[in-house]
Amino acid sequence: MAVTYTQVLTKKSRLQFSYGFTCNKEKLNSNTYDLNSFSSMELPVGVLPEGYETTNIDSLTSRSNSRTTGHRFSALFTYNGEVWGVRSALAATLQKRAIEESTGNRLADTTINSLEWKPNLTITYRKDDNYAMISYDGSTSQPMLSDLISPTDYSSPLNITRSNPNLHASYTHYIYAMFSNFRKGIMVGVNWNQQINSVTRATIYNTETGGKETFPVNINGNWGISGNASYDKRINLFRMYVAGSGNFNQNVSLINEGYEEDMPQRSNTHTTGLSTDLRLSYLPSWGNIELNGKWTFYQSKNSLQNRNTYTRVYTVGLNSSVNLPADLIFQTDANYRFRNGTGISGNDDNELLWNIKLSWKFLKEKRAELSLYWADILNQRKSLSRSASSTGFYEYYEQQLRGYIMVSVKYELNSMN
Repeated sequence: MAVTYTQVLTKKSRLQFSYGFTCNKEKLNSNTYDLNSFSSMELPVGVLPEGYETTNIDSLTSRSNSRTTGHRFSALFTYNGEVWGVRSALAATLQKRAIEESTGNRLADTTINSLEWKPNLTITYRKDDNYAMISYDGSTSQPMLSDLISPTDYSSPLNITRSNPNLHASYTHYIYAMFSNFRKGIMVGVNWNQQINSVTRATIYNTETGGKETFPVNINGNWGISGNASYDKRINLFRMYVAGSGNFNQNVSLINEGYEEDMPQRSNTHTTGLSTDLRLSYLPSWGNIELNGKWTFYQSKNSLQNRNTYTRVYTVGLNSSVNLPADLIFQTDANYRFRNGTGISGNDDNELLWNIKLSWKFLKEKRAELSLYWADILNQRKSLSRSASSTGFYEYYEQQLRGYIMVSVKYELNSMN
């Protein structure tokens, strides 16, 4: 529910006040069962035996009911001039959160009142073909109620979780600036973010059992910066597009892996990403031909283990389409991708993807299209992705659908005049 009042100050400026009310309810139940009596049964993975409900362990059963209400007051000022534009806003939310939670015979019941702020300031400049913008956004974020007052959860002896009633609210700064010139095909952008009092989970590993205990804490040091630039130029039937981007992030956590100290050690993970994209196109009336090349680089470093992991990916490709007689269109693309880096070898290092498509447009105004698409003709598609967080480095492999043929029919109901 929201109510808004707008006051026009001048032809180019206005002031707006608003009030909003929100209410959210959440109910979570978690049960733990002792299935040892069914160990002799052979069941598919993910299927529970009949009658498993009778083995519920009451001491490990969790129940949670929460209710959150918010009163949001905001003020907004806007100015839209021929050259300059300004948008300034400030929102304050009075929030009330209540939770009832139980794990076995351990109970938690509390109500928390808080105030959240969300300021914004955006300034724009537009003259001729030039456009520039700089903006600032800030936001307050409260810790989750379950992180504040939940009973310690022993339902998984290898993954014990507990709460922390001393958590503070976090605040995020975000600044973005950009410049573009449409006629010259230039665009540059940069952004920076920082979070104060971030909520992270401290982790204590038990090297003897392989288990871990986690609890939330406030920590500072999480920030990131990124930028991108592009240039797009067309001369007669030829087009050149060049783009590049980069980012750097610092993620902080607390980890204790077999150390004697009671408090976990500070773990800083630095991640760096770089990428470039080059496309050269020929655009005649009968179709198009495009040569492209891409390069991406990803690196992560961890201060606690002094470990450096990196990945490089090189891609070169050809995309083309030809307009054939009888309203037929033939399209094909081929991309060769080569990977190298830490731990990459064998079948993971390269692939050649080749796809073709033949389509036919028919009926009135050519609104209908019948197409035949053959994907991954050479059956070489692979899936390897990597990422890093403040607590670990992750590598993902996914099963891919290779070498399939698809026939589709498409019809446009609306036409744009």
